[in-house]
Formats: sequence, structure tokens, C-alpha cells
Amino acid sequence: MGTIRQSNHKGIKRYLIDPVVAVIVAVPVLLFRLLPLKIATAIGAGLGFLVGFIFKKRNAIAFCNLSIAFPEKNTAEKKKIIRQMWCHFGRFFAESQHLNKLLPRID
Repeated sequence: MGTIRQSNHKGIKRYLIDPVVAVIVAVPVLLFRLLPLKIATAIGAGLGFLVGFIFKKRNAIAFCNLSIAFPEKNTAEKKKIIRQMWCHFGRFFAESQHLNKLLPRID
């Protein structure tokens, strides 16, 4: 019976959850493509900052890794680095939608 449940779970994920995730990702992609680069970058940084609040487990992992890599940094400095990481991730996501405009075309 465990195999049947697992099989059904994969079907549910494939047909229900995956399309929802695709829409959640597609909307910002389209929005960032439509916006001017500077505005998209600023919004992306803000969204990245907000995403950082959602992924608390990832923040804990990042904090642990920073403690290993930089034992001399205090808690406030490590938290600032983590906030900047999320902002950078959001900024990168937004800017990556404009790569066709940023990179020279090679024919």
C-alpha cells in the first residue's frame, strides 16, 4: 500500500502542485521582463528580502555556514550578510530576465 500512496502523491505533485509553482514563477518572470531594468532590479531586491523571511531554515543554514567561515563576525554582521544574500538573489533573478538586452549578441 505504501507504494500506491507514493505513486498517487507523485501524480498529485505532477498535475496539481507543479503547475501552481510554474505560475508562481512565470508571473514575476513576465513582470520583470516588462519592467525597465532599474525598476525590475529594485523590485527584485525587495522581493528577495521578503523571501528571506519565508525560508527560515535556509537562513539558519546560512548562519551556521557563516559561523564556520567567519567565526570573528558577530551575530548582527552575519544577519546582515544573510539579508544582503537574499536581496542579491532577488536582484539577480530580476536582472536575468534582461540578459538578452545586457549581453552583446554573437552572430
